[in-house]
Amino acid sequence: MFVGLGGGYRTKQPPFKALISRMKSGGIGYSGGYAPASVLASSRLHPFDSAPIEAANGLCRLLESSGVAFTGLSVGLPYSLETLPQLARVAAGHRLRVIGFDGPLPERLAPKPSRKRDPYLASPDDPEERLAAINQCEKSLDALAALGGSCLALELGRPPLQPLDEQTLRTGHERGELTDEWQPVARRFQKAKEDRFRLSPRWRDGARFALDRLVRKAEARGITLALRFGGSLWQFPSPREAAQLCADMTGSAVRIAFDSGAWSRLQALGLTAGEERRKALLANTALVFAHDACGLEGTLAAGLGTAPFDWLSDVPETAEVVLCGQTDTTADEIARAARIIETGLSLRTKDASASA
Repeated sequence: MFVGLGGGYRTKQPPFKALISRMKSGGIGYSGGYAPASVLASSRLHPFDSAPIEAANGLCRLLESSGVAFTGLSVGLPYSLETLPQLARVAAGHRLRVIGFDGPLPERLAPKPSRKRDPYLASPDDPEERLAAINQCEKSLDALAALGGSCLALELGRPPLQPLDEQTLRTGHERGELTDEWQPVARRFQKAKEDRFRLSPRWRDGARFALDRLVRKAEARGITLALRFGGSLWQFPSPREAAQLCADMTGSAVRIAFDSGAWSRLQALGLTAGEERRKALLANTALVFAHDACGLEGTLAAGLGTAPFDWLSDVPETAEVVLCGQTDTTADEIARAARIIETGLSLRTKDASASA
């Protein structure tokens, strides 16, 4: 089981992630504890209130106390390429290794007040921004390859739509106002949807430009690029756009990073195309972030929300699966979430046997 480290700073990065690696012959591996396979986890599982290495130690100890046998790490913010060698040594001390990155890592992390946003790979109007994003990804590919990692998850950008703050969106959803054309929030939401659809072709062109240049370098290093779709109109790509980009890159190492929390949130907002679209996405998925959800909250550990996990039966045998949660997720909740995900994945073997 791999464990991923990321989060800590209050960024848009999803919280706790634990990646359950590919099953062998549909079975589950055990090594000293309960193990659904391999896990990537974000440092938001453990409060980022100390130095990165101390936080990593704290997270590793928490994961060990859950009784789940983790074997690797996926690293995201606030870790950087500068702190990565130390982090790898901490992981080795806990019998873990770095397996993947949740997004390209910066060379070093500037103090929070002075941090600028990372460049967007899919930026449609600024070739220099795309090239800066490509350069950042290439450095992460080199670092990940040196550690023997296999997957880099990518978020491609955030289109500049009319802002609709999260609290207004949540309140409108809870009151059923997003579908009431007489409500101001519904009109703003509809305008954002129209603008988002209009911007899509240009952002897709920008993404293809970047992926064309990255994919050869990724393949040469044996690394898969997993496109992570967002849970709102303000993130690129959407599930539909991610599928289109994978089709554009057919035959390459570009796949889907399926985020079940984002999917549940999109469903709640009426922005998904249903079960068939989800099955099609999962068929081309290399990485799964398995969140639980409740309403628009899609960052919970499995067992803490209301989302079903039977869809895990459609996850390919070759895909990595990520268990997700929040800063205050306990060791017991980690163990329960791992068992829920194992149960969902076990349906793959039963379904295959039944169809045979």
